Amino acid sequence: MLTVRPDQTGATGTGDGVPVQVSLPTQSVSGVLAVPVTALLALSGGGYGVEIVTGSGADRLVGVQTGIFAGGQVAISGPGIAAGTKVVVAQ
Repeated sequence: MLTVRPDQTGATGTGDGVPVQVSLPTQSVSGVLAVPVTALLALSGGGYGVEIVTGSGADRLVGVQTGIFAGGQVAISGPGIAAGTKVVVAQ
């Protein structure tokens, strides 16, 4: 059994046996590069890639390593991936 006691009962109310929903983060990371999950493409050899938009405006497929998935975003790393890299996202 888990007992939850709100810090601000005036804002939440009180009651016994009242159903509540509680979310607890199980993982967190900082300083990562994240893209929408819909930017990921499955590669035929396994793993994932993303299409990046090059300086000339052309698209190029690059393999990436994925990290934590959360809130419709996924952390990625790989060659050519840096802060500000533009990726193609599925509509």
